[in-house]
Amino acid sequence: HARMEDRALKEMLSGLLEVVFRHVSVENEAKARALERHTDALHARMETMEHHLIDRTQQLSNCRFNYFLEITHLRNQLYMKQRDGEKFEPEEVYY
Repeated sequence: HARMEDRALKEMLSGLLEVVFRHVSVENEAKARALERHTDALHARMETMEHHLIDRTQQLSNCRFNYFLEITHLRNQLYMKQRDGEKFEPEEVYY
């Protein structure tokens, strides 16, 4: 939902700026173009950062899940050791 709202706001703002700049001339066109390039670069960097955040969030989620699996396995190993006593042979497992 947030992406749809962001897209709608961006389209509305672009349309509004287009109308304003069509009827109002910019005093310093070179500076305006430089600011526009700077804004585009910042926007591209923000998109990159969002992709990195999504990627790191997914990695963290996978780490948590694997940690849960490993803890569950270790608990099961302790239970089996208590149950089997000296006959118990531990399994070395990595997730």
